[in-house]
Amino acid sequence: MVFNKDSGDILKQFRESLPGLSDETLKNILKKRTYYNPEAAHLVIREAIARGIISSEQELENDPGYRVEPMKSSLFPPIDNVARRNKTIKSLSRGMLLAGLIPVIFGITEITENRVVLALPALVFGGIWLVVSFLMYKRPALRLTFVLLVMSFFALIYLIFYGFDISRLKLMDYFAAVIVFILIYYSLFYLRKLLKQTL
Repeated sequence: MVFNKDSGDILKQFRESLPGLSDETLKNILKKRTYYNPEAAHLVIREAIARGIISSEQELENDPGYRVEPMKSSLFPPIDNVARRNKTIKSLSRGMLLAGLIPVIFGITEITENRVVLALPALVFGGIWLVVSFLMYKRPALRLTFVLLVMSFFALIYLIFYGFDISRLKLMDYFAAVIVFILIYYSLFYLRKLLKQTL
C-alpha cells in the first residue's frame, strides 16, 4: 500500500492491486485515508464506490463509521500490507541468522585460545541457532520462534551464571550483551505477532 509516497510507479502498482483487495481491507484504508498519498486515497474511494461499499464521497465524510482513525503507537506495530509484512518477517529472520554468528565467532575465538571447554558448547549452540534461523527465513513458523525464544533464554542464563569470565570483561561488554539480548527478544516477539497476523 502507498503511505506518503508520490512515486508514479508505486501509484501504478497500487492501482493495479486494488481489484485484488478485499472489501474489509478497503474499509480499513478508508479509515486511514488521510495518512495515504491523496491520489492513492482517491483511487481507494473510487474503488469503494464502484463496489457499492459507499455510495459517494459525501457519504464517506458524513458516516461516523469511516471517521479517520488516529495512528496508534505500538511497540509492535501491526502491518496491514501483506507484502510489507512478509518483507519485515524476512528482515527480522535475517537478523536472527546474524545473531547466530555471535556464539560461533565466540567459539572459534575460544578455540584459538585453547579454551575448548567453552568453545564446544558455543559452537554447538550457534550451529543449532543458525539452522533454526535458516528454517525460519525459508518458511516462517510460530514454533520456530518458540524454539529460538527457549534457546535465547538458556543462553541468557548461561551467560549470567557461567559464561562471564569477569577478569576479561569490561563494562561495555556487559552493555553490548544486554543490547543484543534486547534486540533478539524484541525481534522474536515481533515476529510472533506478525506471524499470528497472517494466520
